[in-house]
Amino acid sequence: MENMHERDAFCGAIKCFRAYANRLRQIDSMNTELDREKLKHLIIQGFTLANAMLMFEKKDEVKSVNDNQPIVKKEKDSELIALALQNVNLRKALDAERARIEILENEIEKIGNSRYAERWKDNEMRKLLQENKKLSGMLRALKKRIGKK
Repeated sequence: MENMHERDAFCGAIKCFRAYANRLRQIDSMNTELDREKLKHLIIQGFTLANAMLMFEKKDEVKSVNDNQPIVKKEKDSELIALALQNVNLRKALDAERARIEILENEIEKIGNSRYAERWKDNEMRKLLQENKKLSGMLRALKKRIGKK
């Protein structure tokens, strides 16, 4: 690897592959007439295996349907596919919002910790000022004793 960017891209590709490896192997071992590569592509895009297979089956049905079939069935099939796509998009949005919430919670924790640190500093400062007054008083008393002798 030539540089850091190539290394980072390689690491990202490995991490992605590991995240999907079991599911991709499962698709390879399936006994199905569906296009496995397209199924894999849909899985990586975020579809569940059931939804991806359902989409393929519905598309095949729509292609093989005669024009005599009622339009309602075709509309329901296309609506089902649209809902599956919307489901994927909503899941991605939900994941993004969860990540955003986690970031905000971390920031809240940092702010809380910084406020705690400020209060701790204030308490320490008060203690030091009290100790300083006490020691100053002791110093004055010692100076008076030395001055009287």
